[in-house]
Amino acid sequence: FTTSNFGLARQILNQRQLPQQCSRQQSFLWMTILLKIAEAEEMLGNNGASGISDSLETLNSCHSTLFSLAATVQNNPSQKDMSHTGTLELGRLGFQLDFLR
Repeated sequence: FTTSNFGLARQILNQRQLPQQCSRQQSFLWMTILLKIAEAEEMLGNNGASGISDSLETLNSCHSTLFSLAATVQNNPSQKDMSHTGTLELGRLGFQLDFLR
């Protein structure tokens, strides 16, 4: 039984091909990260404990990509307002990875 909407989020991102429609690299990476997080969360919701290893692999990849994205945004003065979002998501994702390990 799942109470989240990660499967729906994944379907919307896939059907609308949102990552491919992004005009900036940062937007593409962000949308791709969101898609992969939704996939990993859906795996956990559908498979329970047996989905942890696959979900961990996907979430680790997301964490690495998000870390790189946050570094590029932080080094770009015109995007300083976006750096808080990346920092918050990095923290949340880090806690989730620690919990699943």
